Amino acid sequence: MKTKEFGLYIHIPFCVRKCSYCDFLSMPTSERLQEDYVKALITEISLTAEKTKGKVKSLYFGGGTPSLLTVSQMERIAESLYSCFSILPNAEISMEVNPGTIEKAKLNTYHRIGINRLSMGLQSTQNDELQMLGRIHTYEEFEKNYQLLRVEGFRNISIDLLLAIPNQSQAQMLSGLQRLINLRPEHISVYSLILEEGTKFYEIRDSLNLPTEENEREMYWAADAYLIKNGYYPYEISNYALKGRECQHNLLYWSDEDYIGLGIGAASYWNGVRWKNTSDIKQYIKSPLPSAIREITQEKDEQRHLEDYLFLGLRKREGILIDKLNQSFDQPLQKIYALEIEKMQKQGLLEIVDGYLRLTQKGIDFSNMVFAEFLR
Repeated sequence: MKTKEFGLYIHIPFCVRKCSYCDFLSMPTSERLQEDYVKALITEISLTAEKTKGKVKSLYFGGGTPSLLTVSQMERIAESLYSCFSILPNAEISMEVNPGTIEKAKLNTYHRIGINRLSMGLQSTQNDELQMLGRIHTYEEFEKNYQLLRVEGFRNISIDLLLAIPNQSQAQMLSGLQRLINLRPEHISVYSLILEEGTKFYEIRDSLNLPTEENEREMYWAADAYLIKNGYYPYEISNYALKGRECQHNLLYWSDEDYIGLGIGAASYWNGVRWKNTSDIKQYIKSPLPSAIREITQEKDEQRHLEDYLFLGLRKREGILIDKLNQSFDQPLQKIYALEIEKMQKQGLLEIVDGYLRLTQKGIDFSNMVFAEFLR
């Protein structure tokens, strides 16, 4: 019997300050809070590993800002992970780092504990936009940090960029994108700004000069074409990579593979069941027992499983291999959703190419509408 391979996600919720657009689970920190959290996280790692069989194929430190942790804290977390879980020698081990929190001593530690991929949150190459977004760094500080990563030997770097920022023109966006391409990172993620409830931007939304939906879509496709022209392969709606540099951890999410999330607010998917950890950091620190902090969000259910499979798999540009999907479910896809697929093919939203069901360009623009068609 083949050994199960799965992903691990570690959530580090601390930030220097909350960005104006951010609705992720993050918060300011203190030395005491950070240390208490790390101790609780190590406890959860140990207790979870006791009941988890298989090998870790990808490990991702996300946040928040994981690079805020001290060298000692990262070393202790890594020691716990390696001693408790079986991590494959060729596992992709990613970590999110923010400009302004990167130091040479930390980078040496990252190398030592096996981190082989870094994801940098830049968001914009324009200093006025960075200030408006609430970032803690300038573009010049980002570039200095990026060059330090290269000097220190990191050869797999991803950069995040936001589109449709207030007052942003397509020309400005493409100019910024060119600056990134000149640096030649292995991976670029491009996200359109969304105003989420609970964020600073949402509170002042009426005063923001945002592009129209039509302009936002034009900006997205202009960025898409520019990245492809410069050698970046679009393997998911928002993600582009040089050949062979796709983020394996993200592909795991979109390919119906198992993963476990550790830390506050972290989500897990295991044998068809989904659960989520508490978002209350005080509760988590007080009792990081899996039974005390986890809430089942979705029991094992064939129909929900199929809906998730389609929703997540269609985010990949190549789409979903129909034969593989049919092997995973009791009935073939084109029997369950014959009318829906035919309807959306006629509308130019879906197409079947070389055995893959995938979104068309129009389908990407109306992806939420496509996903809704598969809900029952």
